Amino acid sequence: MYIEYRKAYKRMFQSLSKDEKVLTREILELFIENPHHASLRNHPLDPPLERYRIISVDDDLRILFRMVDPSTALFLKIGTHEEIYRRIEKM
Repeated sequence: MYIEYRKAYKRMFQSLSKDEKVLTREILELFIENPHHASLRNHPLDPPLERYRIISVDDDLRILFRMVDPSTALFLKIGTHEEIYRRIEKM
């Protein structure tokens, strides 16, 4: 799996704590190896946003992404459950 990053994701990633960044990098390695690993809790959003997906970094931290093609994911945003879902409502 190949990952591309939007500017918003990169900006949001920079605002994470050091521990969150380390954990996120570990999750990204797992995602690259197996994007559907059970611990990622990878799932699509409900219509009308079904082209977007979410993975879990930890109990509260989420990554919003969409598949560009079968082997490329575009990471859009990273943040707490509340932050991500609040931003999704504006999409």
